[in-house]
Amino acid sequence: MKHYLNSFKDKRILPTLTVDLIFVTIIYFLFTFFSGYLNKISLTLTAGQTIEQLQQLMLTAPQQAEQILSQYLHFAIIVIITFILLLIVTLLLCSLARAVIWNYLLKKKLTHKKYWKWVLLNVIIIVPFVLYLIVAVIIKLLLNQLIFLIKNQALANFFNSIVLFIIILIFVIYLFLTYYSFTKNHQIWESLGSAFSLIKSNWNGLWKMTLWVILTAIVLGLILTFILNYLISNPALITIINLLFSLIYLAWVRIYLFRIIHHEH
Repeated sequence: MKHYLNSFKDKRILPTLTVDLIFVTIIYFLFTFFSGYLNKISLTLTAGQTIEQLQQLMLTAPQQAEQILSQYLHFAIIVIITFILLLIVTLLLCSLARAVIWNYLLKKKLTHKKYWKWVLLNVIIIVPFVLYLIVAVIIKLLLNQLIFLIKNQALANFFNSIVLFIIILIFVIYLFLTYYSFTKNHQIWESLGSAFSLIKSNWNGLWKMTLWVILTAIVLGLILTFILNYLISNPALITIINLLFSLIYLAWVRIYLFRIIHHEH
């Protein structure tokens, strides 16, 4: 209980949250810009014509239609290249944000060499993520059979949301533990395994933390649902509030976890 209450007072929540906000904002504007750019190219290619009109054009003017199809092929290539570039930029910025946050928490110095190791770590961590995803999907499908037995739809949806949240939370905790270990030793494969060692050595504090984190999420979820359902109707504003609450919550969970494994009181 003491760890839980003190975690809300930790001043490191704000700086780490700020880094996440900057990262998300940059990514949002990048994707928005390129989405608008691709949409503009698409409108230029079609000249405002519908799919039905283009199909008719293929029948009446096949040479013109062939030229348009060739342009569409080039457009498709541009879309694929743009998407790949956006993924690379997202990876680089995400790695930088994680590196800045965890080096700040552990009072370590970030160098160019260490940064590129962070990038490699975030690429390699896709492997345990995929393995976990497979196991999580199987568990979710099995639990769905039990949830379907609940006659009350609202209650069934509630339990379904809780199960999904716990599945996501478990991997987030593993991810944070991996980042913590990596910041200390900068050994990629060792860090992936050290996360499990940290769970074992800090089990007494971690399971209590997990319970408090879940209870807090339920309370915040109920409050947020009330606000969004009864006080706000603007879809864009709802998205922003949901995202902001999620980032604040994750920033708090990260600090709470850090205090447990770093043995801070």
